[in-house]
Amino acid sequence: MICKSCNVEKLITCFREYKTRQGNPSIRHTCRQCESDYQSKNRDKGCIADKKWYQKNKIKKRETDKKRSKKIKELGVIFLKNQCYKCKEAKSQDSFFRDSSRLSGLSGLCKLCTDEYIDKTRAQCNTRSRLHQSKRRRRIPAWVDMDKIYEIYENCPEGYEVDHIIPLAGKLVSGLHVPENLQYLTRKENAEKSNKFTPYVRIIGESSEDK
Repeated sequence: MICKSCNVEKLITCFREYKTRQGNPSIRHTCRQCESDYQSKNRDKGCIADKKWYQKNKIKKRETDKKRSKKIKELGVIFLKNQCYKCKEAKSQDSFFRDSSRLSGLSGLCKLCTDEYIDKTRAQCNTRSRLHQSKRRRRIPAWVDMDKIYEIYENCPEGYEVDHIIPLAGKLVSGLHVPENLQYLTRKENAEKSNKFTPYVRIIGESSEDK
């Protein structure tokens, strides 16, 4: 695939994926390197534009900030009650688990309700894990060297995860659990890749001289 900004033929993995307004997956026409270069060059322009907008709309911004602060205070008063949204009982803070993603810093469910939920869904989680293990065992051939696979998992650096280049249970292609099909990816990259596989594609009819 050829980048429109640098006019160089590159792999599909060098281009970012995005979803259209209709929700269909698509690929950008400019590569990641060109996008990062454009952002670094035009960073000062964005700062200048933000300053100009702030000077024009100072009063509006202050009014919106005041409204937001009032809403946060009202929500904070509600959260101080520590009411479980399942059993709807007001309890002390010790009866809730901590959750940094919420404004109150506590989870919405109390400890008793969370234990009940875990007990109900424990069988489902066990069945999912067993299915995952059975699928992985099916994708291990008899001739594979398991010592190499163990070394790859042991030597995984911090902040990285072991990922299958060709997923084990892909929609179109399914790979094997072998050392040649393993790679190191960060958690963010692994989450973005998920169960996808982008093959190396070259557009037919284009010669190497067009580069």
